[in-house]
Amino acid sequence: MSPEIVVVGSYVQDFAFSVSRFPAPGETRPATMRPFSGGKGFNQAVAASRLGRSVRFVGALGEDTLAAGARSFSHEEGMQTDFEIVEDVATGTAAVVVDAKGENQIILARGANERLSLDKIESNRDAIQSAKALICQFEVNTEATRLALEIAKEAGTIGILNPAPYQDGVDLDLLQCADVLIPNEVEFEHLQESLFGETLEAGYWRNGQDRFHQACLRFEVPVVIVTLGDEGCFVSLNRQKNQRGYSLDGAAYKLVPAIDVSPIDTTGAGDAFNGGFASGIVEYGVRLEKAIRFATRVAGLSVEKAGAAPSMPRIEEL
Repeated sequence: MSPEIVVVGSYVQDFAFSVSRFPAPGETRPATMRPFSGGKGFNQAVAASRLGRSVRFVGALGEDTLAAGARSFSHEEGMQTDFEIVEDVATGTAAVVVDAKGENQIILARGANERLSLDKIESNRDAIQSAKALICQFEVNTEATRLALEIAKEAGTIGILNPAPYQDGVDLDLLQCADVLIPNEVEFEHLQESLFGETLEAGYWRNGQDRFHQACLRFEVPVVIVTLGDEGCFVSLNRQKNQRGYSLDGAAYKLVPAIDVSPIDTTGAGDAFNGGFASGIVEYGVRLEKAIRFATRVAGLSVEKAGAAPSMPRIEEL
């Protein structure tokens, strides 16, 4: 069966440590640890799949015992996967430290994700071309990401790019392969500085939404959505590039608030938003705000559970 959504991205085995507070440099803190399946791409795929969409995840694993966890979790979820097995390199891993407030700090070793090949993307060309949406991030080989987005653009598949984690040397041409660009606040700052030479002050977006909108327009991408944590997200519509006819109820930009939640663990919240948005855009088409509000609810519910992929909410919970 052809998937509605293809996700080209990372699988990472998370080792999640819970602490009362983050350690200071040189300090050792007691913690409890639980392993979880994760990785930005894998989380996004699980989120979309749990929302009732047919999804194919394309990624890379090492030839090790951690790869078995990826296969097992995918099988339990009933999700299509196409894993490239990379010799002589480990499956991606991450140490995730979560404090009592639900905030997190993450150290990532990309491992096999950096070796996702162009051949693996080519072997999924038909799936990308026939899908309604493609999601990519920056946790895998950048050239594999570029090729996937180019295939989607040529075929008219909606290309969604989550430029996370931020990478130096990203060019504007890569971003412009996407229909929708979804950075968080920090990634947006880095992109503005590296691509346009502007350093944005802390809390810049509070100093005028029109100025924020103008900064978004610089990317020349049809839709830019900047996620702002518990402040919600800012959506900017580039009317000159909006060939698909996305609608924001007559507005060019809008701040969409987050929902009120009791956070336990914010790990994967951005991934829940991206998977939720892809599902929403498949469901609601050009009605952009409906897709965004749907994604906001998905992200909000995800932080009320621990872990990354396991915290993605199911459609019944929404």
